[in-house]
Amino acid sequence: MIACWTTRLPAQDYPLEYPCYSLETAPHLDGKLDDAAWRAVPESSGFLVLSTDKRAVKATIFKAGWTGKALYIAVRCREESPAEMRAGQADGGAVYLDDSIEMLFNRPAVRSEIYRQLVMNSNGARCNLLNGTPVPNWPWEVKTVVGAAEWSLEARIPFASFGATAPQKNTWWLVNIARNITTGDPEEHYTCWPPLKAGFADIQNFGRFVFLRETPGPDSYRRFLADAVRKETGPLRKNRSFLLKGLAIPRSKPEAVRLLEIATRSEGLLTRSDVPIADLECFVEQNKRLGALAGELRSLVQMESLFE
Repeated sequence: MIACWTTRLPAQDYPLEYPCYSLETAPHLDGKLDDAAWRAVPESSGFLVLSTDKRAVKATIFKAGWTGKALYIAVRCREESPAEMRAGQADGGAVYLDDSIEMLFNRPAVRSEIYRQLVMNSNGARCNLLNGTPVPNWPWEVKTVVGAAEWSLEARIPFASFGATAPQKNTWWLVNIARNITTGDPEEHYTCWPPLKAGFADIQNFGRFVFLRETPGPDSYRRFLADAVRKETGPLRKNRSFLLKGLAIPRSKPEAVRLLEIATRSEGLLTRSDVPIADLECFVEQNKRLGALAGELRSLVQMESLFE
C-alpha cells in the first residue's frame, strides 16, 4: 500500500505559471499600458534577484496576452533615477548592456534545447539572440515610455518570429522575463520572474506561459490560481493516511507535519470564494518546491518500511 500511495504524490516541482489569455482586440502600442485591451489581463510581479530567493526592491510587473497572429507583452519597471539609466545601444547592438528587459522563449514541443531571446532598452532599441548568439532582428516591435519614477514598454511579437503559428488551447511555452538594471544597488543588476539558478538562459527553471483560448474576465485569474492550488496539493489532500504514517516516524515527522499543514491550508483556500488573489498567489509561489518535500518524505517512509 505504501508504494500505491507514494506513486500518487507529486513527482516533481511545479514551475511558475502565467495564464496567457486570448485578447479580443490587439492593444495599441504606445508604451503606456493604458489601452482597454489590457484592463482585465492579470499582472505578474515578484521578480527575484538572479540566483537567489531575494525579492528585488525595484519592482517589475508584466502582463501578456495573444491574438491569432501575435504575442503581446507589457512591462512596467519601477525606477527612481531614470536620468541615470544607461541607454546608449542602438537597434541591433548589445542592448542587454543597457537598462533593459529580456524575454526568453523555449518551445519544448519543437526543440527542448533552443531558446530565442528578445532584448529591448528604455529607448526602444532591440536585439535578438538565438541560443545566446546575436542574430539579425526578427520582425517584432516595441514602444517605450520613460516617466519620473518608472519606465514601461509594450511589445508585439508575431508568432512567425518564433517560426510558429498560433498556439493550441492549453499548450505552454517556457518563458523567462528578466530585467537588467544599471542604477542603484549593484546586487540587483539582474532580476527575473522565475526562480533561476544559472543565468537568464537557465531553461530548466523557466516559468510557463499557458495559452488559454478564453478572454480574461473579472474572475478568470482567481480560477486559474485555484486550479494551480488543486494541482499542487491534490495528491496530499487525497492521501492523508500516508502523511499520518510519516508522522509516526521520527526522521520523517518534520516533513509530514509541514505537508499536512499545506494540505489543511489548501482546503481552507479552496472552500472560500472570497480569498484575496494575493493569498492564492502567495500560496502557489511558496509551494513550488512541494514535489521535493514530498519526495523526501516518500524516501524516508519507504526506508522505514523495509525494517518493519
